[in-house]
Amino acid sequence: MNNYKHWLVEIDMLQPSEAVLHNISILSQRLKPETIHFLHVAEKVDLPDEAFAQMPDLQVPEVKSIAKQLNDHIQDKIDTSIKASVEVIIGSPLKEILKKAQGLSVDLLLVGNRKDFDTLHKKVIRKAPCSVLLVPDKKLETLESILVPIDFSEYSPLCMEAVRAVSDDFDVKQVNVIHFYQDASFYLNQVFESPFEVNELMRRKVVLNEKLSTYASHKVDEFISEYKSLNSVTGIAEKLEKGENVDDHLKAALVSHNPDMLIMGAKGTSSSSAALLGTVAENIESKGLDKYLLIIKKKGENSSLIRTLLGLK
Repeated sequence: MNNYKHWLVEIDMLQPSEAVLHNISILSQRLKPETIHFLHVAEKVDLPDEAFAQMPDLQVPEVKSIAKQLNDHIQDKIDTSIKASVEVIIGSPLKEILKKAQGLSVDLLLVGNRKDFDTLHKKVIRKAPCSVLLVPDKKLETLESILVPIDFSEYSPLCMEAVRAVSDDFDVKQVNVIHFYQDASFYLNQVFESPFEVNELMRRKVVLNEKLSTYASHKVDEFISEYKSLNSVTGIAEKLEKGENVDDHLKAALVSHNPDMLIMGAKGTSSSSAALLGTVAENIESKGLDKYLLIIKKKGENSSLIRTLLGLK
């Protein structure tokens, strides 16, 4: 997986997950990064400044203990051909994670996905300067199917390149590429006053829906034609009727296709990408996502934002 050579793994060793560490081990064996940096951020103890003045090394024993624990956890899980390192920092978790991701110029940030997925991790996902992989809190031995929502933005080809990279190292048997499009009601907004106008609107709606369906299917087929070298790529064009939203359709797609990995762009041509990301975050928070979620970003795209957050010039 040539585009993801340097990994940063944000790990909570106060609530370590054997399943997350197991999955990271499997991923590293297959995808073979050059470096993996494991990071635990311990929040500063809320004590008066006077106490820290007298005991500036108050949290040193905690830091050493967590570092040893993390080293012990990864010792037998990461191949010796990979340069692995461990770091425990005291500070603000969000700032330290973003600072480390940018400072190390990592290609991929891995975050353990637990049922208590919280606001911190949602912020990390949104603000990270690189692609983010959520690792499920459930042991997965294989990665055979991938679901890719697309909107034909510049991120859609990036998602497919990630699919190609994963497929090179895993035995991926099925890739479903799905595009959600608006039905005619989205384009035919008018007030009618007579039965004739109602009938005319319905006639136009039927005609336009046929054309929209044909067009959406054509666009999907044209898009996936560039990736026929992948195993079993299937294109799906799914209509959103009036009152329906992307959230519900994506949830249904996750159930019906049951992929091992969901790959999606962090941005897109419209608010639809934000809706997709919001759906996934909501799903994680409510019951945990038992599959990999790879959120594709252009490396360094949030650099200016991070520098502002960190107070850097």
